[in-house]
Amino acid sequence: MATIINRVRQFVQQLFGQTPEPEQKKEQIVKGLVKALDLTEEREIACEEVFEVIDQYAELVSQGESPDKVMPLVQHHLIICGHCREEFEMLLDMLNAKPA
Repeated sequence: MATIINRVRQFVQQLFGQTPEPEQKKEQIVKGLVKALDLTEEREIACEEVFEVIDQYAELVSQGESPDKVMPLVQHHLIICGHCREEFEMLLDMLNAKPA
């Protein structure tokens, strides 16, 4: 793991070049990249694929079902993709909203 972290640090240094980025910001970027690498699965799906079924996933969640057993790739994608997770949470909020 230390080797991966060092490689990512080198990558970030190459990315930023000689720009005087605060070390704290560089460290956050490195940790974020390492976390993303750590969460990478052998099979993943893209945002477009998630958007095709996110409504079904949200409906299952709102009904108290466990969609992680039926749609584990969608669940994994929502863990690692903030944009799709926001869309899912908005859908879930709409499904759980009580009519006025």
